[in-house]
Amino acid sequence: MASAHAPRHRLQRQPKFQVTGICDIDAKRLDDAAAKLGNPQKGFDAAALAKAVKPDVFLLLHAPNLRTPMIKAALEAAQS
Repeated sequence: MASAHAPRHRLQRQPKFQVTGICDIDAKRLDDAAAKLGNPQKGFDAAALAKAVKPDVFLLLHAPNLRTPMIKAALEAAQS
């Protein structure tokens, strides 16, 4: 999922923007996307990765059924 969206996202064209973490459930897609994005920290658990990375921006690229859990993960990471 990340490899399909993140490389084309307009935020990446901003000089102060840096991908610091990337998450996917598929190891090969995760490795391929990370290589294209400068090898940020990787993980299979979005909530744990968000807490570890503590990003300023949490970009959600997910299936619609995951929206609520991902929003909760982002909010919890921001509060920790």
